[in-house]
Amino acid sequence: MRREIAGWVDLEAPAEAEWEWLRTVRHVHPLHVEDCQHFSELPKIDVEREYLFLVLHVPAPEPPDPRGRLRLVELDLFLFEDGVVSVHMEQLPWLEQLRGRVEALAARSPQRPDRLFHALVDHAVDALIPSVQALLEQVDELGEEIWAGRGRRAIRPLRRLLRSAAQLRRSIEPEAVALTRLMHEESRLGEETRPYLKDVADHLDRLQRDLEFLQHNALALFESHLAIQSQQSNRVMQRLTVISAIFLPLSWIAGVYGMNFRHMPELAVPWAYPAVLGFMFALGLALFVYFRRAGWLD
Repeated sequence: MRREIAGWVDLEAPAEAEWEWLRTVRHVHPLHVEDCQHFSELPKIDVEREYLFLVLHVPAPEPPDPRGRLRLVELDLFLFEDGVVSVHMEQLPWLEQLRGRVEALAARSPQRPDRLFHALVDHAVDALIPSVQALLEQVDELGEEIWAGRGRRAIRPLRRLLRSAAQLRRSIEPEAVALTRLMHEESRLGEETRPYLKDVADHLDRLQRDLEFLQHNALALFESHLAIQSQQSNRVMQRLTVISAIFLPLSWIAGVYGMNFRHMPELAVPWAYPAVLGFMFALGLALFVYFRRAGWLD
């Protein structure tokens, strides 16, 4: 689908005729057309004689993964001397909103290509902010689960969160490098546009710091969960040890009188049986009180 507004051509899921238009009319290099057709693992920037090519990653409109994992889609931007071309394979709601704003501004005054290019880059970076904020809120909620002793339910979402954060960092860091290089392209950008791109680069830097903080917190929660699990295991082992320590002497006494020797003088005493039972009960109770006071049964 092709839409054209005031020097901006937007190609959504282009057909073969539109790919051919890029090659023949806009003289886009076939390798760059191929980059647009297939998802690029990392954002990048290429500077050609006729145009500037920028690859960005933005969040998908909605997560198709039933487990809520983040999915990124590619947005390709071409900056020519006389206009801007954007290429994307899926519909992006924020792009629709930007198109309406550009159309309203173009009705009042013509828009320079570099300013259109900045607006697209700026909105693409802003589209990342809700995803990062959602991850920050999620790590706080998972932290409350872990500290409330419900860590087992939180571990799997925490792993997904770390995976999404790492995925975002892999995209944001190259985008920051690409923007830094873009700001030094004097032949493509006007002096008025460069400070605006620096502001976008500052937003990316803030997102990188947020993701670094998020990953640090998530790893700390992992370690806290493991420490809590280890503490709980130690407590169980401690109680099992106390139970074994109480029953060990009782088992020894029962073992002595269970050997069935013919000559055991105390077996003939009428009160021997209740005396031994009473002694075993008193010994077990004494050991229980001792371990209780020592704090082993808390």
